[in-house]
Amino acid sequence: MPKRAVPLDRLVGHWEVTGLTAVEAVRRAQAYGRNDIVEVTTHPWWGLAKDTAKDPMIWFFAATSALYAGVGQFVEAITLLVAIGPLVLMDVF
Repeated sequence: MPKRAVPLDRLVGHWEVTGLTAVEAVRRAQAYGRNDIVEVTTHPWWGLAKDTAKDPMIWFFAATSALYAGVGQFVEAITLLVAIGPLVLMDVF
């Protein structure tokens, strides 16, 4: 599909990026408040636990460990359960 050129007279005034003047910035800060992003965390440990519980690798190791335990391979089951520890520690760190 051929591209058509845009006439330059249509672009005049639309591509000028100047930003706010100092006076305009002060006026907007007074009108709308500071432009700060504030994260509200009520329970940081609870949020960390929820995020850690969403990690699919932990669930994969736990399910595979349960399967190994179900067929009697207890050493492998324990190994996978122990492998969950570093994953949790990485999330905490």
